[in-house]
Amino acid sequence: MKNKFIVVVPLYNAEKWIGKCLMSLKLQSHTDYECIVIDDCSSDNSYERAVKIVGDDKRFRVVRNTKNLGPLANAYKGAVDLSSDNED
Repeated sequence: MKNKFIVVVPLYNAEKWIGKCLMSLKLQSHTDYECIVIDDCSSDNSYERAVKIVGDDKRFRVVRNTKNLGPLANAYKGAVDLSSDNED
């Protein structure tokens, strides 16, 4: 039995730190996970930086909200609404 898990990374104006966060996930020895990065209407280049770092890594998905939802709503959105485990 595999132990796949979901990592939700909500971010807001985290351009300076998102690279370190995503690279640490990409370099983990356990590779059977899904990472959903949710930009919560940042006013800096957080979204663009996340997209560049993720590249074509299929374990990651980067989405951008159309309105600011806050951390709790983003955690729910990532784990429940966007995870591949919940897609029909």
